[in-house]
Amino acid sequence: MLKYDASYEYWDRKVYQGVFQLNLHAGYKITGYSLMGTFSGERHVGQFPAGANLDIMPVNWATAHASADVAIRADLPATGGMIAPRSHAELNLNGTDGFTLDSGPLDHAGPLNLYVEGNAYAEATDAEWWYVNYGYFGRDTSRARIELSGPLLLTVYTQAVPEPHTYALTLAGLALISGALRRRRRLARNGARTDFSLKG
Repeated sequence: MLKYDASYEYWDRKVYQGVFQLNLHAGYKITGYSLMGTFSGERHVGQFPAGANLDIMPVNWATAHASADVAIRADLPATGGMIAPRSHAELNLNGTDGFTLDSGPLDHAGPLNLYVEGNAYAEATDAEWWYVNYGYFGRDTSRARIELSGPLLLTVYTQAVPEPHTYALTLAGLALISGALRRRRRLARNGARTDFSLKG
């Protein structure tokens, strides 16, 4: 889980990295992959009180900031090639936001290494002030939170690759069908000529 929840005068960064090595059974190829997830977040910046009769002296100005991103990339060990990375980022999210990172169409029959990376960062400081007329402090708490709402869903799409003898049988079948159609047309033409000559 990628999550960070910040409170008063505290900040940090969480980092996630995962590596998946995929190997296919013989006769299959990878046609694509996708990574799906949902971020949720909350952000509130502390406020100074408002009012004409209030005599306050600001002590600390509030901040609240939260950001996160996730990315997926792949390389092809057999050929040394790479598949362009896809990424999604969030900044100061209030609510939820779903995303899908799609590789696009692929045609790959060898092993594949997938790298999923992400980080989350949040910070928050409260608004603080001094009531001049009353002689005490006031505070409004700031909040900043960003997280994945649930597990990431990684889907890899595969397709069976026909064996060479399957192609040969398919071509032979098409040749037989083509020959039968030509023979039928030829017989139909010859029959038409014969009928025409009899009627003449």
